Amino acid sequence: MAGNLPQDEVLIERFNQPIRVDDLMTLRPGAWLNDEVINFYMNLINERSKQDGQSTLHCFNTFFYSNSLLPKGYAGVKRFAKRAKVDIAKCEMVLVPIHLGVHWCMSAVNRREKRIEYWDSLRGGPGQVHTRLREYMRNEDAQFAKEEETWSNYIPPSDEAPLQKNGHDCGVFACSTAECLARGAPVDFDQEDMRELRVRIAASILDGKIY
Repeated sequence: MAGNLPQDEVLIERFNQPIRVDDLMTLRPGAWLNDEVINFYMNLINERSKQDGQSTLHCFNTFFYSNSLLPKGYAGVKRFAKRAKVDIAKCEMVLVPIHLGVHWCMSAVNRREKRIEYWDSLRGGPGQVHTRLREYMRNEDAQFAKEEETWSNYIPPSDEAPLQKNGHDCGVFACSTAECLARGAPVDFDQEDMRELRVRIAASILDGKIY
């Protein structure tokens, strides 16, 4: 994928984030995706949404939930949206990567449906995801004197969510789920698509646009 280049060589740098050879190598079949790849891809989704005039969508990075909201509550994340220059109270969709030790999932705050979605390719439980994201949205809306929403919890039924059949493709499932949700498309890929999706994510990163 990156030939014989040094592992620490920078292949592309955007969004104030370098992608090195060893980052891109996590997209090889059988490898676990790292934070750098997932965060870069989330930024590409954000950029595509802005170019398409969909300023009501935002993807947070991998540090938002597991490193900040979960252990620290709203105090740990209250500046995330401001730094990203995003008004969460106006967002119709907020996508949040969830890292559970050795597993990646995706969560979505869907304002149109008034629900907090939890997409787990291994069908695990959501833990505190619904509670914490509801707390976050309540605080964000309060800042702008927006009427508080009543959020329902949503875990997609098995026929709407792809099932992971190994222990290493979770990051690809999470990124691909975010990409589908961001454009309002069904999450209709499956385990057999993983090799192609890894290549597509790598190409998107190297070319700087979503494929």
